[in-house]
Amino acid sequence: MEAYAASVLAQVQLAGEAAPSIAYVLIAFGTAVFGNLIALPAILLALGGAFGPGGVILAILAALAGQLFGDATWYTLGRLSVGTRFGAWVQKKLPLHERIARFFETGSVYVLITSKLLTTPTIPILFLLGWHQVPLQRYVRLSLISALAWLVGMVLMSAVVYSGIRLVF
Repeated sequence: MEAYAASVLAQVQLAGEAAPSIAYVLIAFGTAVFGNLIALPAILLALGGAFGPGGVILAILAALAGQLFGDATWYTLGRLSVGTRFGAWVQKKLPLHERIARFFETGSVYVLITSKLLTTPTIPILFLLGWHQVPLQRYVRLSLISALAWLVGMVLMSAVVYSGIRLVF
């Protein structure tokens, strides 16, 4: 999977040199699928000038759009899975689902923000938010708050890594 993400990133850089608008679509799609694995290097490339003037802001917005789209996809899949065969399988394999539902009612903001900065737990948490029928209005609010916190983290990490690269080279 990492090799595939690296090839997607190489394509993003080539597209950024040839047609920056295609690069932004690839950044959004790659971030929706791979998350931090694409967003961080894409913002680094933008900081390095790979997308031309104004490319940093557009790359950041593309990563944010991809993040929100990916989140909405997993949330929707969770909502649609209730009452299906797959939903029955999840309910059988997740015996503590009532306790998880109560936890989402109280601490979901902190869980979602923390999971955004860690790559692995985000998908199950978003799926379970949908599974437990968290109201759409609350999900949208949670998603925007966590995506903005994620974006600030990605930009800060990219800036630190980029400044380190500039010092070394």
